[in-house]
Formats: sequence, structure tokens, C-alpha cells
Amino acid sequence: MKLERRRFCAIAGAGLLNGWLGTTAARAAGQFPERPVTIVVPAPAGALPDVFCRKIAERLAQRWNQPVNVENRPGGATAVGAKIVAGAAADGYTLLYAPFNTLVLNPLMTGSLSYDPVADFTPVTVAGRAPLVVVVNTATGVQSLSELVELGRRSGQPLRYGSPGKASMPHLFAALLAHGAKFAAEHVPAASGPKAMEDLLEGRVHFVFDAAVSIQTHISNGRLRALGVTSRDRIREFPDVPTLMELGASDGDWTLWGGFVAPAATPPERIAELNAAIRAENERGGFVDDIPGTERLGTTPEGFGQLLAAERVRWKPLVEASRVRLD
Repeated sequence: MKLERRRFCAIAGAGLLNGWLGTTAARAAGQFPERPVTIVVPAPAGALPDVFCRKIAERLAQRWNQPVNVENRPGGATAVGAKIVAGAAADGYTLLYAPFNTLVLNPLMTGSLSYDPVADFTPVTVAGRAPLVVVVNTATGVQSLSELVELGRRSGQPLRYGSPGKASMPHLFAALLAHGAKFAAEHVPAASGPKAMEDLLEGRVHFVFDAAVSIQTHISNGRLRALGVTSRDRIREFPDVPTLMELGASDGDWTLWGGFVAPAATPPERIAELNAAIRAENERGGFVDDIPGTERLGTTPEGFGQLLAAERVRWKPLVEASRVRLD
């Protein structure tokens, strides 16, 4: 705005108002974006990152008067989608919605990633976060986390836990729970989150970690019981369910978060435009009210970079303790 005012004064003082009007019109015509923008989501359609991104995409499309396409590219514990964006043009027209395992945990779980989480991307903004909830089938008779742990210790057989796949967040959190509580557990990976939930509902596994949006109906109809949430504080959807920290089952906040990143070398001014637009639509409110357990966030690009650095330090010993590996 200051630049525009200075430019106006200079031009008006020179008596070139008509030229200024023409320049302003041309600038408006060339404002970003001039064509569709793509958001790559490295998760299946219907998963929490996908649902969240589609809400933001709808608002950005209205704001920009341009299509904002959400492209699902699951696979490789988010590596498939990340690699696509890492190789995209650095012009701001292709973004990655990166769950925090993409940028923080994956490099801690393997020495051979197909992308570089630091060198290949430029942070734009953190956009949202949501805890997971550990749940059991009510048919087990388990009423609390302590009862689940006791079952695991005395059964003589490992407790089976489901997840959407190897090195997924539900896999990591369940492995950490079993490690910390000292009971034997066996990972039963499924092809997707809904498939893992199906395994739980059909009694093929003892427990899973899943998002509130995925379990709320099953909790309401009495098929599942929530035992604990991974966030620092209790969540409004399940106010009577304690946190894992309250129960002594974790020593920190295990809330999932996700954010937008652009290919490396995207110009700073384009990053600033994207940051401002996403944060404005995120802060406008209303669109996550129908996504249980989700909280909107917004940071500067620099703030996002600082979060990434801190999270890599915080999660390194936890990943090592879990023994969860991508390879």
C-alpha cells in the first residue's frame, strides 16, 4: 500500500494520471494467480488432510477467482506426493499440504528418502492441527487405558493394533504407547484409515489411534470407546476423555499438524502472497466447524521454519524409541 501511494504521488506530480491508470489496470490483470493452482495432498481422498485442504481450496478459489485443485497423491508414507511437489516449478502454482510426518518424521525413520524435506521446500504457513484418539471396540469390555495396558501385560499374546500403513502416525503413536507402557503389541497395517477402522469394528485388532472426525459416529452409537487423546488438552468433542499426558502415557503433546510448503526457490514475494491468502481464509472462521477435533493455525513462513527445526529435535528420540522405520 505504501508503494502504491508513493507511486501515485510521483505520477500525479508529473501530470501523468492517465498513464498511472493504465499501469494500475495492467498490474491488476497480472496479479497472482492468473491460472489454476494445485494443492497436492499426500493422503487418500476422505482422509483428514484431504478434508481440511478441500475446505481451504474452496475459499481460496473464491478469493482468487481461479480454480484451486486438490490432487490426492498418497503412498510411501506421504513421500509420493512430496516428491511430485519437490520437482514442480517454483512459481507458487503447485503447493504441498504436508502433514508433519512428511517434513519431520520421515527423515528420522529412514536414511533414503526420495525428497529432501529441508532443501526441496520453502515453508509457507502451518494451517491446522488435530489430535488422535486411542479407541477400542466396546466388545472388548475395556473401559480405560489402564485396563488396555493391563490386558496387554497379562494376556500372554501381543495386543494387535491397526493403522493406515507402515510408518503412519497411528503406527508411530501405538508403538510409542506400547513401548512406554511396557506391553507387547503387534502392528496390523491396513490399506487405508477406513480399512484400519473396519479391522477394529470387526474385532481383528484391539485398538487404533484415529482422528475425532473418523470415530465420532462410532463413539455415539456405542461401538467404540475412546480411552485417551494425544493433545496437551482435552478436546471439546470428548470432554470426558483424558489426555495421554494426564494418564502418564506420554510426556508431551502428540498433536498432528500440517502446513503448506512450496517448491524450493519459489520467490519470497510469491511466498508472502500465498501466506497472506491462506492465513486470511483460515482465520475467517467457520469452515472447520464440521471437522471435529480440528484447530486452525497460521504462522509466518519464518515461524513455520522455526517450528520444523524444533520438531525435528523433539521427535528424534521418540522415533528412535518407537523403532518404527520406513525401510
